[in-house]
Amino acid sequence: MDLLQSHGTLTIRLTLRNGGPRFGIAVYEHKDLQSCFDRERLLAFQWVEGVDMLVKNLRSEGIKVGIITNGHPKVQRAKLKACGAEELFDTILVGGEELCQKPQKGIFLKACELVGCRPEQALMVGDNLVTDIQGGLNAGFLATVWVNIHKLEEIPSGMPKPHYLVMNIADLWQVLKGLGLHLNSHI
Repeated sequence: MDLLQSHGTLTIRLTLRNGGPRFGIAVYEHKDLQSCFDRERLLAFQWVEGVDMLVKNLRSEGIKVGIITNGHPKVQRAKLKACGAEELFDTILVGGEELCQKPQKGIFLKACELVGCRPEQALMVGDNLVTDIQGGLNAGFLATVWVNIHKLEEIPSGMPKPHYLVMNIADLWQVLKGLGLHLNSHI
């Protein structure tokens, strides 16, 4: 079943169940509404401030940068295209296109292979403790960096412990320098 088509079908069923025609919404308009929603949603996908500059600076230093994301390939690829990821990153892996997804180590090891490094030379930066940080730990990465986007005061009990914690992606530069990378660029 086509995922985007199923969203349209779901929208039609929910609207009809909730009295859609009573409110003057014809059934044939639902696919148009879903298309409009999908289009507008994709326009909202943008990098957190500082990500694009950080990645460009890292790449100018000769550091390879990749993305590993989980989810349905059609949905994830549309989001990645919307934010220009293919032009910015050296490699992109979508879990739904691979044999495994995050946090399984296989997808992390494939990313290392694609950028030409060993796991002990790699750094995992992510905002999800379970998929990103645990995945980097599972793969034996040099370090994991959790971007605490929710501004939690502490890591929840029972969750994977990252090597480093930053509150903002711009703080990653200091972590990299702390790891001994001699970088000329800065954010």
